[in-house]
Amino acid sequence: MSERRFFIFGAGYSGQAFARANAQHAPVLGTTRAPEKFEALRSAGIE
Repeated sequence: MSERRFFIFGAGYSGQAFARANAQHAPVLGTTRAPEKFEALRSAGIE
């Protein structure tokens, strides 16, 4: 069976909260248009 994954387009405030809540259960991937937000997304568990 395939592994569950989540992808968030435009991972802002809500996307980061979702990632923190789910990162231990399934990989969470996401995008941002702002390069300065990249590290915040990584620390929230978004790949």
